[in-house]
Amino acid sequence: MKKIDLLLNSLLIVFVITLSALVLNLVNPSIDMPFGNADEVDSPSDWIDESQINVYDSQVVLNIENPRFVGFSDTNSMDPIFDVEANVIEILPENINDINLGDIISFETENNEVYIHRVVAKDYDDEGLYFITKGDNNKNTDPIFVRWSQIIGVVVAIIY
Repeated sequence: MKKIDLLLNSLLIVFVITLSALVLNLVNPSIDMPFGNADEVDSPSDWIDESQINVYDSQVVLNIENPRFVGFSDTNSMDPIFDVEANVIEILPENINDINLGDIISFETENNEVYIHRVVAKDYDDEGLYFITKGDNNKNTDPIFVRWSQIIGVVVAIIY
């Protein structure tokens, strides 16, 4: 068999497999495509502009005002996004409306416990805006409404 024939047959096989996967997905959308067709979920906001990131041969510099370095307890609540070994940098947002669904915030409870969880909902009541949070690896949302006065910071960088 000539090289050109082998190449054409290989391309035909790839085409048939790809077309089959696409047709199967149309017939049964619950089948995972090889390159993913995952549902859209809220991701963290873009807190650091590209112009604030400087990568050099010997270092990386993030030009962030008032950064805070954060450590963790080994609770596994935010697995797999980060665990006790990760290094996190956060900042205090300028106002409550800067925080969006998908952002990861740290906050202090009335019992002086500090949590770092993802914002999964925002709503208003008589006291104003509040956030509902959840650890990515937790089954349920946190049982408290997080208010602006409780927020310590929002995660802007995770370094592994």
